[in-house]
Amino acid sequence: MIILGVLSISGLLLSLVVKQWRAWSLPLGYLVLSLAVSTSIVTPLKKLTAMQCPWSLTEFGGEEAFSPLLGERAVTDHPGRCWPGGHASAGFSLIALFFALRDRYPRCARVALTLALGLGTIFSIGRVMQGAHFVSHNLWTLLFDWLICTLFYRWLLYRPSAVCDASPAQLPVHPWRSDTL
Repeated sequence: MIILGVLSISGLLLSLVVKQWRAWSLPLGYLVLSLAVSTSIVTPLKKLTAMQCPWSLTEFGGEEAFSPLLGERAVTDHPGRCWPGGHASAGFSLIALFFALRDRYPRCARVALTLALGLGTIFSIGRVMQGAHFVSHNLWTLLFDWLICTLFYRWLLYRPSAVCDASPAQLPVHPWRSDTL
């Protein structure tokens, strides 16, 4: 994820300098923004919710009491930091690749979506097997990452089909879109 993030930021900076890359500045900006937000919401949400890990619960050999996600937390000296799933978020945040590629390269976009869902699932299963998360923690993480990527796509990259079918001279001017998109 770090390498992909560095490559995305480098590509974005390069697209601002190199004329041949300018058409990619908005998709790369979208990718950087989506990856950053998808992965950075995890820690604040873990702190805010204080949800216990399965391995910490008395039902599974730990010392903490279970409390539902939207319920009141039991008093403890060791608040949980297990919801949503951080590892799952690293994999599922790659959904941003799907949206970055879907309008220009639909086949590559489908491969990227398969990669994102597969990697997020592998990370999720690994952490569930370790006792770090319930499956629901990772499903919530998938939902958050999908919504973040979808909303940023809608805000930055989406163009209605009527506009996409128009000739370049008929395209409306958009303040943050390159006319080469």
